[in-house]
Amino acid sequence: RWKGIADDTQPHIWYDYHHIISNSSYSEYECEQPWQRILVLANGDVNRCSCGTLFPDKIMGNIEYDTIESMWKSDYMNHLRWCHENHRSELIESCVNCPMRIEWILNRNKKKV
Repeated sequence: RWKGIADDTQPHIWYDYHHIISNSSYSEYECEQPWQRILVLANGDVNRCSCGTLFPDKIMGNIEYDTIESMWKSDYMNHLRWCHENHRSELIESCVNCPMRIEWILNRNKKKV
């Protein structure tokens, strides 16, 4: 159904990990999404990652007013990439409790046991 419209479509399964883990500010985590993907929402807002839309700081712009190239190369995205590259993603509020980050922490902690 989406052939020719999108490269890939996937359903999202949401989990609430907040009751499982109390400290999700591990700085070793490096998210790949700032270099890989964006998410265009039904209203045209462009989200910087596919880990949910609950945080307003994830919105890069809107395809009605901004080009994808300008959003992708923006100071906002460059700062986000810098934070992840330099293991400082805890500076980004929405990244601290990101489901992918928490999943990584949980898996990392299992390996230590």
